[in-house]
Amino acid sequence: MRIACLFVCCLFVSCSVAQVPSVPQLQRVSFVDTKEAICEYAFVQGNWQFVHSVSFVMDSGYGATLVGVTVLQGKKLKTVLMGVEGFVLFEAEQEGSGRVIVRRAMPPFDKTGFARGLMRDVQTLFVEPEYAERTLAENTEGELICRYTADNNQVTDVVMAQQGWNRINLYDTQGMLQQSITALNYKEVTGENIPERIQLTTSGTQGYTLKLQLLSAEKL
Repeated sequence: MRIACLFVCCLFVSCSVAQVPSVPQLQRVSFVDTKEAICEYAFVQGNWQFVHSVSFVMDSGYGATLVGVTVLQGKKLKTVLMGVEGFVLFEAEQEGSGRVIVRRAMPPFDKTGFARGLMRDVQTLFVEPEYAERTLAENTEGELICRYTADNNQVTDVVMAQQGWNRINLYDTQGMLQQSITALNYKEVTGENIPERIQLTTSGTQGYTLKLQLLSAEKL
């Protein structure tokens, strides 16, 4: 229980520090007319259900393993967290408007801010970011990047790979790296490439790492 409480208090608190990387300079590519397809299809299309083994490790060394179920249905996003024995600890959905509705939240998963933070991270992993501007560009290593700039100037860089996205870097309104996400070992499911492993790392004094191992993926 002590580990779980620490998990809830620290998991979705991102505190930027001065030494983390800042938004990199990019150079535009010549084939900008293809950016719609390249950027949009980095993420799955249609309705899906994913089941993952979710392991977290905090910078302090504490950690635990849960089972996470994610359902993408239109503009709705649903998620469930279960213990490895199958008991539902948390269940919520996010409407297209962004409103989060909590269906079940067992202590300590009923802490203030947990639901919104969880849904925000799940959305980052599986849904194309909302944006005021979207740019297709390259970094200095020649990697193709879809850059999403939100109304509040937060930047999300989606580093592309042949199968889909390879990395996602989120920068706060001050331009400092907030989260870095890596996808590994894609597999084809119903004609779409799904990452079998995902690692999410949050920067800051209360940093944490999430490791997701795909157990199943089903197109609904």
